[in-house]
Amino acid sequence: MKQFYFILIITVSHFSFAQDTALFDVKWKLQNLIIDGKDNFPPANSEVTNVLLEFNKEEKTLMTKVCNEGWSENISFSTDKNEFTINGFFQTLIICNNETNANFEILYFPFFTKNTAPDIFSYTISELNAVKTLTITSNTEKAIYTNQKLATKAFKKSLLNIYPNPAKGFINISFKNEFSNIAKMKLYDSLGKLSIIEILDTQNKTINTQNLKKGFYFLQIETQDSFETHKIIIQ
Repeated sequence: MKQFYFILIITVSHFSFAQDTALFDVKWKLQNLIIDGKDNFPPANSEVTNVLLEFNKEEKTLMTKVCNEGWSENISFSTDKNEFTINGFFQTLIICNNETNANFEILYFPFFTKNTAPDIFSYTISELNAVKTLTITSNTEKAIYTNQKLATKAFKKSLLNIYPNPAKGFINISFKNEFSNIAKMKLYDSLGKLSIIEILDTQNKTINTQNLKKGFYFLQIETQDSFETHKIIIQ
């Protein structure tokens, strides 16, 4: 049986609470954690499908989860800037079954705790084509989230293969025979900007990615009655 422990890191608040409605009622999914200028993409496996972040309007807290859960005791928002402080941060200390997830937690949770007091975080929210991107900045480090569903209404029998991923120079998209009908492919960057749009009218399609910047992308496939979104890393 897994045992749960808690750690508490106390910080000091210098802000009053002013609700920013754009932050709430959204299950934000982590896209990228930038530390020392290096991209750290979140794990996606049977144990951790998404790294989630939620702001609770009533309790004035935030909660995030990899294997463990981390949450604030209280959040205070600036009245005149897009800034907030975390006033106490708790974290469960269970053991991840997947080493990749455990290693990512070592990078991720300190993002919320290792500032010198007061812990001031700035944030921006952008939106393009209904895709919202939340960027939280702590000193020189950034955590980038999206409201985009990373596993949406799927094709009926998982008839889609996308490879290689990470990709370097090209992406192959392959349908099985019964899904050889026309579909549309859209590739969005981490800020929600549409980078490539293609009509998929053959069973196998190769997409050229040589002109794209390195980083994290969303690849969305649409048919008349279904759509599916995948995380793609361009190297």
